[in-house]
Amino acid sequence: MTTTISRDAKTDHLLTPENSALVLIDYQPTLVDGTNSIERDVLLNNVIAVSKAAKTYDLPVVLSTIGVGAGFQQDTISEAKDILGGIEAIDSGTVDAWDSSEFLAAVEATGCRKIIMGALWTEVCLVYPALSMMRDGYEIYAVSDISGGTTLDAHERGMRSQSRLPAGRTGS
Repeated sequence: MTTTISRDAKTDHLLTPENSALVLIDYQPTLVDGTNSIERDVLLNNVIAVSKAAKTYDLPVVLSTIGVGAGFQQDTISEAKDILGGIEAIDSGTVDAWDSSEFLAAVEATGCRKIIMGALWTEVCLVYPALSMMRDGYEIYAVSDISGGTTLDAHERGMRSQSRLPAGRTGS
């Protein structure tokens, strides 16, 4: 079957490897351990699958952590780092990674306005930067299956909070 539609992969309204980037925030051992909205082995398998897909499609990837430099947390889980290879996490000092100039610069450096995002924990470390980024004109595609909250309720409310933006900033 042939199609009559010709699309520019960089400007297409759908996600393409040319117009999207993957952002993974705070996939650190203690935060995985504190995730209760999804079974941890399922969460890890999903993060591994998304990381493999990003690698396969050569998506730009931005990793972010919190508290590593201060000695409070460990770096990104090895399961993701091993797949993504060589990507250094940006250690943020705030729960809104978008407040970190290094994180903001890394996202901007991807050249992508469509951001596929996952984080631990949904209710804070996903919601805060997602809302900030949407305010600044990014389209956020939060992946529920690779994100997790401290409780199922917190996760679900966090996922829903992204739909409460003014018209034109829906993020999906």
